[in-house]
Amino acid sequence: MTASRRRWIPWSLTVVLAGSAALTAVLAGAGRAPSRVGGANVIGVGPSTGFGGYRAQTNADQISAQWRVPAVLSTSPLGASATWIGLQTRSPSGPFIQLGTYSDQSVSTSAGPPQPSSAYGVFWSDTTRGYHLVPIVELSRPGDLIAFDMSRNAQGWDLKVHNLTVGWSRSVEVHYGATDQFTQAEWIQEDPAKGYAATTDVPYPATSPVAFGDLEVDHRPPRLRYENAQVLSTTGGVFLAPTRPLDDGFALRRPSNIAVQFLRDYETYEAAVTPINVAYAEHLLQADSGALPKVAAMTRPMSTLARQLQSQSWPLGDQTAVSAFVKDIEQDIRALNAWGHNPDKSWTNLTSIVKTPSYLRDGNRLLLSLGLPPSYQ
Repeated sequence: MTASRRRWIPWSLTVVLAGSAALTAVLAGAGRAPSRVGGANVIGVGPSTGFGGYRAQTNADQISAQWRVPAVLSTSPLGASATWIGLQTRSPSGPFIQLGTYSDQSVSTSAGPPQPSSAYGVFWSDTTRGYHLVPIVELSRPGDLIAFDMSRNAQGWDLKVHNLTVGWSRSVEVHYGATDQFTQAEWIQEDPAKGYAATTDVPYPATSPVAFGDLEVDHRPPRLRYENAQVLSTTGGVFLAPTRPLDDGFALRRPSNIAVQFLRDYETYEAAVTPINVAYAEHLLQADSGALPKVAAMTRPMSTLARQLQSQSWPLGDQTAVSAFVKDIEQDIRALNAWGHNPDKSWTNLTSIVKTPSYLRDGNRLLLSLGLPPSYQ
């Protein structure tokens, strides 16, 4: 698994989670990969579930979309979220640039007792900025329909923002990536992580529905398929599944209750194996820098996941898919135990264990049976 993710840095979270020892005044962006029920479950960059939306593998010099800025609900807990378009490569050390909006819920103490306070704005970021959020404009209200466009020129990138509701526009010239190759286009809703190699995400707020429209890459609608989609999963129990592409757009909606049951199980598993994912990320960035994991650190979470899936009630139509996936987990556990006794064990032969064709196939069948997109490839 070679994909990597970079993160915008939620400046407002220094207020949102003030006092948390896990956060500093400057939060680092998190590098992590798209979630795959098969393949990236143990070997990947983690956590791997805080992104929902679509990705398209294509050489690109332009990407655009429009959306209404999600509104933080009055009953929302503290948290941060981002809606953005971006271009990158699947290499951990490759170029990356993004443009979008944030919708955050923090606490204000400026007028007496602490009160919930929502914040909205437009931002951009890239690798030279260390994935830190660069504000373009603060927004006085959510709900405005805004169009976003990133186009490459001889100097780098021209970032354009047009508020279609009230008519203003902004343009930012970024001298970055003029000669780099960008091979992955993205339309993403994100739950930020606490740091580049963080083991958990920050809390996610309750917001109005998120929907992307007028998607383009290289000035043409992208040819997206459902397997290009990924579900946004959060440790706080928020799950948003992309709809199938329709009229050059898509929305993110809460999955069915039975799908949420599976996603909760898998989110717990993802959290347990994140330290292994982080070690693997270090290995990808610098060979042999990430220490090999102990077998029990992998097999215990897998055993727990298998027991959870076996003990729960599933609709009759999903039971066969669940049983097949559990058998694959058990097969991987046996293979991992054998790997632990191999004197020549390495990251390379470890990745082959968790990328077996049957695991990928049965994981995808289970996801589709639950009405979720198949694992991102």
